[in-house]
Amino acid sequence: MPSIHINNNLHIDDIELANTIRYDKHHYVWPITYKKKNVCLQSSYLQLVKNNKQYNNVSLSTYHKPAQSSKQRFIKLIRDIDKKMIQELCLLKKNINYKKKILYKKSYVSQNKYIYYNFPLQYYNKKLVCNIYDEHKQLQTLDYIENGCDVYSILWLKNMWLKDNKAGLNYIIIQLKVYKPIVSITKCIIIEDDDIFTDSTNTASITNKSNKHNKVITGIPELSIDPIYTIYFKMKKMGVPVKAIQMKMTLAGHDPDILTSTTHTMIKKNKTISTK
Repeated sequence: MPSIHINNNLHIDDIELANTIRYDKHHYVWPITYKKKNVCLQSSYLQLVKNNKQYNNVSLSTYHKPAQSSKQRFIKLIRDIDKKMIQELCLLKKNINYKKKILYKKSYVSQNKYIYYNFPLQYYNKKLVCNIYDEHKQLQTLDYIENGCDVYSILWLKNMWLKDNKAGLNYIIIQLKVYKPIVSITKCIIIEDDDIFTDSTNTASITNKSNKHNKVITGIPELSIDPIYTIYFKMKKMGVPVKAIQMKMTLAGHDPDILTSTTHTMIKKNKTISTK
């Protein structure tokens, strides 16, 4: 088997059809190569509109006239390849003495403002042989694909076929990179107001962990506070009623009078030392 050539800057005239494979008088296949190699293309950023699991293919779409230059180039490339293959088919038809009229099936469908592509995923012996990655390039399963996702894909331009007076190209998806239309976080990252003001475990995030000594609170002159009391002074600064704060302090076993003390007080390791 020829090696793989991945290139979106193809010289269309260098695309070649290998020797004819004839299955019967109504069915022919021509493998496609580019400079003696299997040719693969990378699609532009397209939207996956339908995952047809029954038929092992996906429907991709984009605007008919997209603003992005990469999409414009991809659309033009697929159309140019179709044109080239139609010309080749006319020559092949004479070579195989095929006299019936052939309907060429384009590799895309234009509908309203959109262009649609139906590409099969690569299977071998009924097993999926197509790598599916998330946006972080982590390998995923087929179930990761959902309608509405945006994707990049690597397409193998495998062959051109002729069967029962119809002809077309076989593009096979060998890789997909999938971008979900939503953000999903399994761990709860919500912080409630009560968590901020009453959960002593959050004190560590408020105080400076790297400083083993007490930290001076902004807005409380000449007062050095043990981390346990820091949270109460922050509540006071934010406008929480003093009575409500002192009630919480009492329930927590802390001295509520510290909150309204007018003395210059050093609080360390839950011990109050007056410096008045």
